[in-house]
Amino acid sequence: MNPFANGITPELLLGMLKRRVWIAVSLFGLIMSATIGLVVVLPNIYTARALILVEGQQIPQDYVRSTVTMGVERRLQVISQEILSRSRLVQLVKQFDLYQDLRQKEIPEDMLAVAMRKDIAINIAAKGGQGDTVAFEISFTNPDPQKVMQVANTLASFYIDENLKVREQQALGTSEFLRAELAEVKKRLDVQEQQVAEYKRQYLGELPEQMNANLSTLGVLQKQMEILSDNLNRARERRNVLAQMAEMDTALAALDIGSPASGNAHLESLKKQLAELKLRFADKHPDVIRLKQQIAALEEEEKSRAEAAPSIESSNVEAPKVSSAAIEQAAIDAEIKSYSESLAKVQQEIAVYKQRIENAPRREQEFAALTRDYNVTRDLYASLLKRLDEANLADSLEQRQKAERFRVLEPAMYPQQP
Repeated sequence: MNPFANGITPELLLGMLKRRVWIAVSLFGLIMSATIGLVVVLPNIYTARALILVEGQQIPQDYVRSTVTMGVERRLQVISQEILSRSRLVQLVKQFDLYQDLRQKEIPEDMLAVAMRKDIAINIAAKGGQGDTVAFEISFTNPDPQKVMQVANTLASFYIDENLKVREQQALGTSEFLRAELAEVKKRLDVQEQQVAEYKRQYLGELPEQMNANLSTLGVLQKQMEILSDNLNRARERRNVLAQMAEMDTALAALDIGSPASGNAHLESLKKQLAELKLRFADKHPDVIRLKQQIAALEEEEKSRAEAAPSIESSNVEAPKVSSAAIEQAAIDAEIKSYSESLAKVQQEIAVYKQRIENAPRREQEFAALTRDYNVTRDLYASLLKRLDEANLADSLEQRQKAERFRVLEPAMYPQQP
């Protein structure tokens, strides 16, 4: 049975292959000859690779947090732009005497840089659990095996140095920015502090935090006023009593005080005054005690006069002396004057403290508006100061190379085979 619809059988195909086998062998030999000739004619090309490890920060970030936030891959791109720049590559070409054939043709330096840039490759060798780059590989390709090893190791050292430079520049830039911001905020804070201090000096005693002290002082002054008022009223009452006694002493002095009638009249007057004083004062009151003493002395005098019954001539009667009531009245007048002055002073102070208490709500609103911006600026200054301290620690971390860094894990070796 024929398996093909067009009538071609396996025997027919085998026969056709046997008739053209020499053509296939000839074609294969020609291709192999051309390939071997091309391999012999083309120069040997060597590649050297250097493996760089990305080491993490040696000090835990809970203690010192780095200010460099650029990721490794992004940083590799920035560093590559610097290292693979025209000036850097042309310098390497001249340093290692590369691309002699192109240099003999005196092509522009830009073309040399392009040629070398094509022979450099950067590949991510390994990544961490979170996708972070752990290691990357730098390779260089060239016909000279010694030079490819040297260039690859030189490029690896460039990446290590540039990484340190980029990280340090970023850390120092952060510190300088925070330092400049802190200086500006400090100026604003000083002005606001001066305004707050001037307001406190201007309205001393009317500030909200002094309200309790003002109320307490006002209570004390009101008690003092009550005590002074009571003392003043008592002193005035004593003065009135003493004034009445002085008038009575003056009237009795005009009479014949040596006669029994005048003595009895004087005694009765003193007893009457004592009864009036007892209605207003206690027995221990000074005026009550004094009247009792006078009454006792007068009774003793009347008793002695009645026993001796001396004859007193009107011509021998001495001039009346100043009564003790008049002397005491002068002392009480001075006391009343002192009480009145003290009372007026206390009343003036009470008026001052009442005015302070009345002004306190308005001062509270003004002070709150004044201190609102001051508190915000003060908090901002404290926050910037803390961040600057952290940035200074991060600077020290970068300068001592304790932060994330690149380290050559496997340097480029001399390539044995092209």
